[in-house]
Amino acid sequence: MAVRGTLTQYFFLLGLEYTSATFTCTFINMVPVNTFIMALPFGLEKPNMKSKKGRAKVLGTLVCVGGALLLTLYRAMPLTDLPVQTAIIHRTDHSTKRWALGSVVLIAGSLLWSSWFLIPISIL
Repeated sequence: MAVRGTLTQYFFLLGLEYTSATFTCTFINMVPVNTFIMALPFGLEKPNMKSKKGRAKVLGTLVCVGGALLLTLYRAMPLTDLPVQTAIIHRTDHSTKRWALGSVVLIAGSLLWSSWFLIPISIL
């Protein structure tokens, strides 16, 4: 059981190395959404779409996933002026691969942490 918690920490630290602190914090905030989505197939969560609470939960999940996808797929220009040589170095293919790998590692860490919350419920 402790392996999952340790792997979660390791994946988030590895993702922090490959991406940025802002990006990593965004994925940490995705844990409740992932937990909700993972609980649906197991029948642990049953949103009632006829109530306001159920619709708000589903809408909040969609907004959260959309924001994370937007952050993952869109990289804005840096806010500071970088010298031309530094800007060229940051836009190489290696940098893109590191961000992609960092995103995958952060997704894995977020899914592991979400599964950690579902284990006690399945035991009860």
